[in-house]
Amino acid sequence: MSDLWCPFAERKDGHPSKQGYTGAESPPGSPKHGVVYHTAEGWADTLLGMVQDINRRASWQFSVLRDGTLWQHYPVFANTWHSGDVSRDDNVDIEGMLAGNLDLVGVEFEGINGMPGPRLTEPQYQTGLRLYRWLAEVCKFPPPSRTGAWYEKTLWEHREVSGTSCWIPYDRLLEDLTVKTLDREQYIAICKAEDEHAATAKRRVRQWLFAMMGWAWEE
Repeated sequence: MSDLWCPFAERKDGHPSKQGYTGAESPPGSPKHGVVYHTAEGWADTLLGMVQDINRRASWQFSVLRDGTLWQHYPVFANTWHSGDVSRDDNVDIEGMLAGNLDLVGVEFEGINGMPGPRLTEPQYQTGLRLYRWLAEVCKFPPPSRTGAWYEKTLWEHREVSGTSCWIPYDRLLEDLTVKTLDREQYIAICKAEDEHAATAKRRVRQWLFAMMGWAWEE
């Protein structure tokens, strides 16, 4: 795995010992198939302290602050401790089972569950959207999905991985990501149509030239 850092994140390193398992060392880490967006249940200074606290078994790759600032604490492929499924991760030979800390990128959103107003601020949402698009590209995620087999589903709630009330609403994110995918497909279709039109025009010019020269045209 490469030592991958997001180009639009501010680097705020977590303690290097707070990652990895026996048989799943970090570095180098593991390929990632999706994300878990967490409610941090705390504020910026608390988050920074937690990723440095060697007595707290918790770590994650990214933090998104209320103003939209993005911090990165560990490389993307690091096996951090954000999903609370350590027992499954320790048995990495089990096939067909999600190991959240190995398979998913952990992202904490500054704030507290139940506080007044939306769960995410608009700047947080936009940063989360941008981050997902970047991760999907560099990690080669499958198409954005909340359903399917564990290796097809890319947007996970923490409570779907382990027993917790932590969750982030994904409806808007999934809609925006799906719209982007459709727009891309439409653009590809337009490009193909333009290529076909250009090829037809070029062929007609060549046919005219062949006719002028008295040459036989063959497709």
